[in-house]
Amino acid sequence: MYQKHIETTKKSNALNNLQSIRMAQEEYKADNNVYHKTDNSSSCSSDKNSTINTDLFEGTKVLDESSDKKYFFCVASDDNGSTYTAFAIKREDTSFKLTITDQNVICQDGNCP
Repeated sequence: MYQKHIETTKKSNALNNLQSIRMAQEEYKADNNVYHKTDNSSSCSSDKNSTINTDLFEGTKVLDESSDKKYFFCVASDDNGSTYTAFAIKREDTSFKLTITDQNVICQDGNCP
């Protein structure tokens, strides 16, 4: 039961981080006329926590950059930066993904595309 509580807390933290990414993305777009992206595709699979902290959060360590973090984050976008999907991917099971889009559509069941 304790492990389930910890998993739920980690997932909630990841969803909160996705919301933070979404807010930062809106500021980034206001300044640059495009959304920030870490990958040119509809999905991504590599750890971009450090890049997101630097580029979206102006160097503030919002996302955990340690090697034992539970989730890693990345942002996929089309070529012109007009849309994006931000991903929180479980480090120990990369098939478990949470997402948020530029339209604030949230997928939180872990089976997100």
